[in-house]
Amino acid sequence: MSQAIRQPEPDASAGLRQAAQAELERIRAGFLLRRPFLAMVALRLDLKAVIDDRLRTAATNGRSIYFDARFLFECSEEKRVFVFAHEVWHCALGHMSRVGGRMANLWNLAADHEVNALLRDDGFPLPEDAVLFEECE
Repeated sequence: MSQAIRQPEPDASAGLRQAAQAELERIRAGFLLRRPFLAMVALRLDLKAVIDDRLRTAATNGRSIYFDARFLFECSEEKRVFVFAHEVWHCALGHMSRVGGRMANLWNLAADHEVNALLRDDGFPLPEDAVLFEECE
């Protein structure tokens, strides 16, 4: 009697990453009509959905945007779009290549403030946890 070969169960994290990758592509495509400048920048970037405890939210190195798939689906649609645009603006402004010898943590706060002020001025609703120093505008 032969036993049926049992197929391995699909990796749940792979499915989550695939769904997140599709969501990132959908957001980028939506920018083509609503935010053409950001769309043109975003089209030059690699989008990478990951599941990695070292990255809890999203980040960029200037060439790729990394999103933690778990974070992406914990966010509202509005926050997903905001965070995506936030990372694209970091790339557009060359923040990663301009840090130089500055203190990385302070540079990151200043860059986040700059990007969030641009997004707010462009009509994006800011999430509650967005960095924005009103006194520095």
